[in-house]
Amino acid sequence: MDCLISIPHDQRDDNIWINRWIGPLDDKDQLIEIKDSLNSVDELSFYTDGSVQNGVPSHLRQRLDDCLDHRSIVINQGAAFVKISSNLQFFTRIVNWLSSTRAELFAIFLALLVCPRDCRFKIYTDSNCSILTITRFLRSRSKFCSRGFNNSLILIYIGILIRDRKLDLELIKVKAHAGDP
Repeated sequence: MDCLISIPHDQRDDNIWINRWIGPLDDKDQLIEIKDSLNSVDELSFYTDGSVQNGVPSHLRQRLDDCLDHRSIVINQGAAFVKISSNLQFFTRIVNWLSSTRAELFAIFLALLVCPRDCRFKIYTDSNCSILTITRFLRSRSKFCSRGFNNSLILIYIGILIRDRKLDLELIKVKAHAGDP
């Protein structure tokens, strides 16, 4: 059985995917503003990053040696993109996504959300796993069928954006930045 996803295209709403897939209003408005500022661009280069970090609230740090209450440990997750050679950037927190690969894929997804149609788009990422997963997904026979892939929903979204916007996407591996503030 073939998996087919119909992609409605409404010429009046170029922000259809942001409006459909992004929840918090602040993030949605900021992404639309960024996307609108890039409408006339035909080539883009972004750095993307997703992260998952264990964080301990400052009021517990002194007590760590005595007793560690695992319920008090906070896991911070985020995703970000930065446009090369400008000060354009976006970052957000992610909830309920306890995976560094998902955070990296989400950062790439966010960058694709603001990319204009018919654009040559280079994404620099330190996640080789994300590059391999996206490449494998896009080359699979059933591009929009999620069987056999972890993080399938985000991969489907990435595939829809590339197809709908007719993007020429190049994913480039860069050295990891462990320890950067």
